[in-house]
Amino acid sequence: RIVKSRGRERGSTMSGFASAGRPRRPLEPEVKARMRKADLIMGVVFLLFSAFAFAHLIPSQIVSSIPIDESTPAVLRPEFFPQFTMSLFALTCVLMMASALKDNSGARVWSEGAKSSLAKVCAVFCLTLLYVQALKLVGFAWASPVFMAAVIVLLGVRDWRLIGATAVLFPLFLAQFFWYSFQIILPEGSLFP
Repeated sequence: RIVKSRGRERGSTMSGFASAGRPRRPLEPEVKARMRKADLIMGVVFLLFSAFAFAHLIPSQIVSSIPIDESTPAVLRPEFFPQFTMSLFALTCVLMMASALKDNSGARVWSEGAKSSLAKVCAVFCLTLLYVQALKLVGFAWASPVFMAAVIVLLGVRDWRLIGATAVLFPLFLAQFFWYSFQIILPEGSLFP
C-alpha cells in the first residue's frame, strides 16, 4: 500500500531518488559522450594535481620534527598521512577515468533526489570551511561537537540522544586517540589557550 505524504510517495524503496511511476528517459548518445569526456578530463586534472601534491607540495610544506637518523620503522613520519591521502585520491582518479573509458549503458540522470543530495554536499562543504576557521578561534574541543551535530542533523538524523552522544563522545575519543597514539595535541584555539 502506498501512502501520499507531502507530495511524495511513502513506501518506495528509492525514497526520492527516482520519480515513482515515470520511467527514466535514456540520455542521448551525445550527452553520454560529453559526460564521459568530462569525467575523463576531470580524472586527468585531479590525477595531475595529486602527482603535484605528492611530489612537490607535501615535501616542501611538511617539515619533519623527527630527525631522520632517529626514526625507526615503528614511527609514522609526518608526511605519511598526506601521502597516503594523495595516493587514495590518485587511485580514485584512475577509477573515475576507467569508468569514463568503458561504455556504460546505464546513464546517469539528474533527478530531484540527486539535486537535493548536491545541495547537502555543498552545505557540508561550507560547514567544513567554517569548522576549519572555528578550529583556529575556539579549538577542537569546542568546534568539533557543534560541527558534528550540524552535519548529523543535515544528513537527516533527528534522534537528539544519538546526535548528542556522537557529537560529544567521538571528538573526545579522537582527542584521546591522537594524544595517546601520536602525542599530538589537537588545536586549542586562540580564545581558550
